[in-house]
Amino acid sequence: MFRGIRYAKPPIGDLRFVNAQRNDPQGHIDAMNYGKECSQNNVTNEDCLFVNVFTPIGVNSSSKLPVLFYIHGGGWVDGSGAFGSGIYPNIVNRGPVVMASINYRLGPFGFFTSREDTIPGNFAISDMIEALNWAKRYISFFGGDPDRITIDGHSSGGESISTLTLSPPARGLFKQAIFQSGTAFGGGVSLCPYRNSSIQLAIKLGCATAAQWNSGQSFKQILQCMRSINATTLQDADLHFPYRHFMEWGTEIDKFFLPDSLENLALQRPKINVMAGDVTTEWLAWESNNIKDGRMYSSSFTRQGIIGQLKSMYELHCFNNYDAVLQGAQAYYIDPREFADDDHVEWMNLWINLMSDLDFTAGVLRDAKYFAYTGSDTYIYSFDYFSPLAYSWLNISTLRNAPHSWEMDYLFSTACNGYTCQPEDLALKEIIQKCWVNFILTGNPTPINGGLSFVWPKLDNNNRFLSFLPTPQVLSNFHPTTNFFACQAPTLAGSKPPFC
Repeated sequence: MFRGIRYAKPPIGDLRFVNAQRNDPQGHIDAMNYGKECSQNNVTNEDCLFVNVFTPIGVNSSSKLPVLFYIHGGGWVDGSGAFGSGIYPNIVNRGPVVMASINYRLGPFGFFTSREDTIPGNFAISDMIEALNWAKRYISFFGGDPDRITIDGHSSGGESISTLTLSPPARGLFKQAIFQSGTAFGGGVSLCPYRNSSIQLAIKLGCATAAQWNSGQSFKQILQCMRSINATTLQDADLHFPYRHFMEWGTEIDKFFLPDSLENLALQRPKINVMAGDVTTEWLAWESNNIKDGRMYSSSFTRQGIIGQLKSMYELHCFNNYDAVLQGAQAYYIDPREFADDDHVEWMNLWINLMSDLDFTAGVLRDAKYFAYTGSDTYIYSFDYFSPLAYSWLNISTLRNAPHSWEMDYLFSTACNGYTCQPEDLALKEIIQKCWVNFILTGNPTPINGGLSFVWPKLDNNNRFLSFLPTPQVLSNFHPTTNFFACQAPTLAGSKPPFC
């Protein structure tokens, strides 16, 4: 493996809040250790733009193997490109494929924006595109084929992959795409006019007043001030600011990386092979502490409690015509339910499914449907296996479903989410890893002679998908409740998808 190779110039000093700048390797490169992770939590590192390359046994510069280019998740506020050794038996040597991963700027360093040309934002997206350019130029030296790059990411990494497929400057830099539990169309992810993290941070750091910011006349001075702030001070201010909500930082319309609405950009995408999906109940990961600690048994998880939570959800405010979308969501998810107010388990289950749809599943389906609508071969999945040994503390059968990130151990680790792997887990690992490698090699997760006994059909009008289980099933009507946030809510917001 080759770790910690610089792919762009350090984004420090006058390069803070500037698009990634090309850096070509020169002389002796120390690639023995991972580069420092980008600023996150209590860690501050602006000099962090590094790529890692993982190569299979026996590879050389003439091998021309397909490439898996992976972008990490973490809500665009944490994470890194570091991987455990499981990627070798699971993906790299199984292919064989060359795998690359990257660090990119996070939080305000990657997404601070004035929403105009002075500080356009999307700096993290520029990092990803520059890293892809690096791969196009240099991956062949590691045995990879620069014309056979598949991009893949999970959670905000999936959001990044989706964004790259929408971004004109990324065209031609990859051949295929996989996005797992994340998409640019997810709730609160992209182009959200309600997000105000940048102005709040600038005011807290003394670089602007609300009047100066809102006048639009002082952004050059604000930029100079924000660049003069010590990186640790900036990171600490962001970490302790009260705008704590889902996707505190995200992408914006600019004139280069995202020059139009998501819907218009989706209709302009070239045809590529796509694989995308979710787990059964993504939002269980965010409610597990409320369930474990007994806070589920409170007024928050009653009819009025759920309505109150829905009204306060940041993500919902990102839709145009908020009042209509709120009323529609309540009418669709809450009003028809006849649960008793003290049936907190059912209200929690409803909330988990609603939030899974809003932030993850509906966005993945909507994005995938745009791909299929414009002619791309598109395969969608739902990871639905949750072992009886998992979450030993969770003894409520209604809530025992796969939460966010649950598939990651099956793909990239030799472990099993905190318990000893059982035969069913090992069987499922074999299946999902073969699907991934087949797709990277051929653009089809279940090709003829692909080593699997079933055929994963392309996405169609019946929303057929593969349910990942120890014995996989091909089903129709992918997560049916997603219809509201995949079709009805965008329609109420004035952007009816053509497939709805």
